[in-house]
Amino acid sequence: MTIVEYSSLTKSPLAAFRQPPRYAFKMKYLLPALLALILLSACSTTHDRAWKTGAVEHEGVPLYLRFPDGLDYDTLQKTYPQLIVLKQQLLHVNDKGAPQADHNDSLGEFDTYIVNFLEKSGNGITVLVETFGGKRIYYMYSKTSIDASAMESAIRRTYPEHSVTISAKSDREWGFIRRYAREWKF
Repeated sequence: MTIVEYSSLTKSPLAAFRQPPRYAFKMKYLLPALLALILLSACSTTHDRAWKTGAVEHEGVPLYLRFPDGLDYDTLQKTYPQLIVLKQQLLHVNDKGAPQADHNDSLGEFDTYIVNFLEKSGNGITVLVETFGGKRIYYMYSKTSIDASAMESAIRRTYPEHSVTISAKSDREWGFIRRYAREWKF
């Protein structure tokens, strides 16, 4: 398995995708649950945190990843023990499952809203965003007091044009993101 090299961003976690990724590698094997992210062309940062981006190619299909740089999992897991997974069905995709350019451009405001949804209120943090196969998936950790169905309702009220589903489960040790980071070496 070839590991992707990630590039750092200082302001916009999506700005790097205005240009083609520097490194794209073909992957023979990929975790079945792995989905990817195509980063949007315009999005503000979350509290000026640097984001890293990466791209790989799996079976001829692009997989894009975005994650905040330098998160202290050991400290954050004490406050945010619940894993929340928000899946967004992309409406206009190309033959490889990536959002069409104009559709991707139109998602900037929504992406910013989702990435900042928990963090702005101090209730959680987005740890990974992927786009792959016509979907964008946001992985977040939150306080246990966060009700995923109430969160889904709030997002649907604010952005009814987007098809989203949310699930939540306990992950006190941050096992999901630790395994993911180990696998992809970030």
